[in-house]
Amino acid sequence: MRALTLTAAVAAVALGLAACGGSGKKEGAAAVGPPLKTFTVGETDFKLSPSSFSVSKSGTYAFHAVNNGQVTHSLEIEGNGVEKKLAAELQPGASGDLTVALTPGTYEIYCPVDSHKDKGMKGEVTVGGGSSAPPQTTQSTGGSGGY
Repeated sequence: MRALTLTAAVAAVALGLAACGGSGKKEGAAAVGPPLKTFTVGETDFKLSPSSFSVSKSGTYAFHAVNNGQVTHSLEIEGNGVEKKLAAELQPGASGDLTVALTPGTYEIYCPVDSHKDKGMKGEVTVGGGSSAPPQTTQSTGGSGGY
């Protein structure tokens, strides 16, 4: 009976480890709920347009990639424990959506196909950083100069 219990325990642990995956690739937090915003990213040979994105708060965001080029492209976002890419490569004229949960920080966005990233198909996503307004300063209008 004890051997049966031990076998069941080992099987449960093995099943739990298998369910966690073993790819070694971090995917980041699961995207929860509808995206706060969807960005359209045009992909040409060899440029992302736009290549820079900025949002003020953490949350789920979607990137709608449109292959306007003549060769196969894809889209990947990486940084701060996140590494996620489109489920399939995009043939010319095709599009796909990449939805990801982002926390404050800077992420790299790029085309992972062949050496497209090295050819310029890359950009940046910035999350957080507060408002773009300059800090307010106060000035004293008193006439005594502090004496």
